[in-house]
Amino acid sequence: MVDILMAVYNGEKFVAEQIDSILAQSETDWHLIICDDMSKDRSFEIISGYAQKYPDKISAHKNAVPTGSAQANFMSMLQYAQSEYVMFSDQDLSLIHISEPTRRSYIS
Repeated sequence: MVDILMAVYNGEKFVAEQIDSILAQSETDWHLIICDDMSKDRSFEIISGYAQKYPDKISAHKNAVPTGSAQANFMSMLQYAQSEYVMFSDQDLSLIHISEPTRRSYIS
């Protein structure tokens, strides 16, 4: 099992594509933990919708106070990680266009 941490801030234009990309991966033994850092757009509404649709795969959190940086947001999410392995994901870097062998080479 791998926990994937995704830090989000004002990512409504990209976050759905990124989540869809993760859902489309051939590897299925993961849990996606998404934390919104007090976005001013619809980011949290979008990630909450995914968390409701995929409750066993995705959890959504929203910081009560903005952390001020992606790094601090990622570090705050470590409290939710329960797996031995943790991966970090940007809100806007889709893996859907990267071939399976290439994706695996990043992990290996």
